Amino acid sequence: MANEILRQPIYDTQTISAGSVSAGTTYKFFAVPLGQSSKTLLDTNLTTAGQLPYANATVVGLRVHAYTRGSSAITVGDYNQLLNNCTLTFKKEDRVILECPLYMIPSGIGLTGGITTTATTTTLTAISNGMPVKTNYFDLLQPEPFESRDRLQFDVDVKVTWTASAEIHVVVILEAQIGKIYR
Repeated sequence: MANEILRQPIYDTQTISAGSVSAGTTYKFFAVPLGQSSKTLLDTNLTTAGQLPYANATVVGLRVHAYTRGSSAITVGDYNQLLNNCTLTFKKEDRVILECPLYMIPSGIGLTGGITTTATTTTLTAISNGMPVKTNYFDLLQPEPFESRDRLQFDVDVKVTWTASAEIHVVVILEAQIGKIYR
């Protein structure tokens, strides 16, 4: 038998509809698995609701990224309102592992930008939640081991009412180390 440790992002996406986003709204991540409620591999790699898709995984950090799937980029205003008006709670069973404002969790995935054009000017605005490098994620000081039976809870709570100008997809990515045993 040989052991191999793999780095595998575990991710889930929630959609915020265009329009008013009310204070008190909670978006529950890792609650709906692949194949249910129209979730595809673009949305999640979760196979069982509330549980990591591997028998043994150690979460070492996390990222949060927001984007649109339409032809227009997420606006600076939408991005700022999402980051500044929401909090994040990450739990294993009922034990809080991390709780903080959403703006504290970097994306590390890449630059998101916006361009506005009028008859006389073009304005390019770059927006990003952290430098776009693979090592830029919120590092848990102590890696958190999960077994397949452990219940994962991950919520993004809206604290201040705001208005989204377009449909926004928010993805939470857990940076995990997966142990595999080969016989």
